[in-house]
Amino acid sequence: MNRQVQALLVLYPILLGIDGAFGNTLLRWQVTEILPLLRSICFTVIPDFLLPEWVPNAHPLIVHFPIALIFVAIAADALALWLGERWETGQEVATGLYAATGLSAVVSYYSGTWAIDTVSIVTPGAAQTLSAHSFWAWYTMVSTSGYALLRAAGLFIPWVRTRRAAHLVLFLLGLGTLVPMHETGENGGAMVYKRGVGVTRTQEIPAPSSPAPDSTRRDTVQRDTVQGPAPAAGSSSPGAGAP
Repeated sequence: MNRQVQALLVLYPILLGIDGAFGNTLLRWQVTEILPLLRSICFTVIPDFLLPEWVPNAHPLIVHFPIALIFVAIAADALALWLGERWETGQEVATGLYAATGLSAVVSYYSGTWAIDTVSIVTPGAAQTLSAHSFWAWYTMVSTSGYALLRAAGLFIPWVRTRRAAHLVLFLLGLGTLVPMHETGENGGAMVYKRGVGVTRTQEIPAPSSPAPDSTRRDTVQRDTVQGPAPAAGSSSPGAGAP
């Protein structure tokens, strides 16, 4: 794959993220068609009938893609930094993974905005946590997309590609994208596990069951009812001593 095709694949999702950061104004004429397409992709890749009954929307499943991809991208970038010229395409591979992270962050962010309509926000604490989660998700989308753009631009600058110091600086900047992603996940988890947003049913403790009746005692009671109580030891039945 030549450099021009790589640049197109990397830049397109990045432009989507930048457009979202500026309120959908930079590429409004494209976003008019792109956002409905992204929404269709979300519901096509994970349609409603594939979701468990306790999941209100596909966002909890989609949101894990950027989390996984960012760690894979950082690992590949660290390996490329360590091997240097021994892995000629290392920086291209890492850049492609960062671009995939940015694209998945865009899809994840917009799927989250659509998911709000499928859950109930009934407490001020839940609304505050949702606001923080939404802000950090937006910041994650912008930072991962912007960083992917920076890495893509670095592929076309010879001194950036050849100098390990420049690569090291870029690598450290990539680590910085973990901060907003961590905050996004932290607030997202708090919404579910602390605020109960999207939880359809709480866990119930079953009522203690009454102990089963003693079958031996039941049989004894039935026999005494029919035959009468057994005579005491040393006593005789009525009329036993009569001539």
